Amino acid sequence: MLTKTFAKKTKITSKIIDAMFMESGDENLYPTHTIINKAPLFYIINDENKTNDPVGSVATKLQARTGYVLVENRFKLLVSGILESLGKREFDFISSTLASGVSLIDEHKRNEGAIVVDCGYSTTSVALVLGAGLKELKSFSLGGAHITSDLAKALEIPFEDAEELKKDVIVTLNPKGTDFYTLGDKKFSIRAVNEIVLNRVDRICELIEKCIDGFEMTLPNYIPIYLTGGGLNYFEGISDYFRKKFDRAVELVSPKALLYRKPDLSSSISMLSMAINI
Repeated sequence: MLTKTFAKKTKITSKIIDAMFMESGDENLYPTHTIINKAPLFYIINDENKTNDPVGSVATKLQARTGYVLVENRFKLLVSGILESLGKREFDFISSTLASGVSLIDEHKRNEGAIVVDCGYSTTSVALVLGAGLKELKSFSLGGAHITSDLAKALEIPFEDAEELKKDVIVTLNPKGTDFYTLGDKKFSIRAVNEIVLNRVDRICELIEKCIDGFEMTLPNYIPIYLTGGGLNYFEGISDYFRKKFDRAVELVSPKALLYRKPDLSSSISMLSMAINI
């Protein structure tokens, strides 16, 4: 919590807020890590009024509940060394999870707390985005590639074919035994394929729920899950399946740029957007 007090009643300006963050002096609190992002979750005016935008308010005391993103020093030194050896002297570090949360979710939704689930190729991150920062972040090593691998092993087909077959899966189907997915001249039972896929999807859902339950901040059920990343978003019916699993509304989100509205581009486009703003 950052705190700034004033000798008399003062009108809060953006310059005061910027100075408050610049002068906080908390960069040396973590001997093994470096702070790469420090952003406000919300503000408290005079110990009583909570707000997301204190500019224009009159106060004798202003507090900022702050979210920090850290990078391990060893990783930072490794990447910095590589960039410098390539002649790149000016660079910064950006959290892809924070960038996605801020870029993909509207501000008024973030202000009450937004659950952002980014299921990618091999990992899934579950973040609680609050205001302009990260309140919570958890992750686990399961993603879309594990579903492809399950199909390849169970059906005894090449990984590339399993990846193609996965694109046709409709997770909400209740098929009969005679229904098939086709891949070239091959047929695969919809019931068998969906059972393989949903077995892994259910495990991912279990871990997502465990992450959400582990958040310090309890969120009401009306707050939706925002699902992005290429691991699950391409499954037809996945939002309906998630709604039943989590008893929450589920929104599939992608970058807003017209030519890049693909969930697997969420991290890269969001990071580019944040970098441009920096």
